[in-house]
Amino acid sequence: MKLTGSFPTAGQTPLPVALWLNYGGWRGLYHVIVEPWTSIPANLAQAHEQKTSRSVNPGEEFAVEVKATVYRKPESWKRALERLG
Repeated sequence: MKLTGSFPTAGQTPLPVALWLNYGGWRGLYHVIVEPWTSIPANLAQAHEQKTSRSVNPGEEFAVEVKATVYRKPESWKRALERLG
């Protein structure tokens, strides 16, 4: 199985994505976490220095739509994303 994600940002620069994979090392559980990040690098102080961090002004909103799908061959990843609409 593969995981494919889409993170639209209303015309802004696409968000970086963190992918956390656990192969049974925590209580024998297997899981995948897809997390949109708002800056690179992950260290906020470094991101601020490099002017790659995002900020939200008072009264302003920031939202991200997360879509994911699981697929198996012979289906292609492109077809799997089409199911998301």
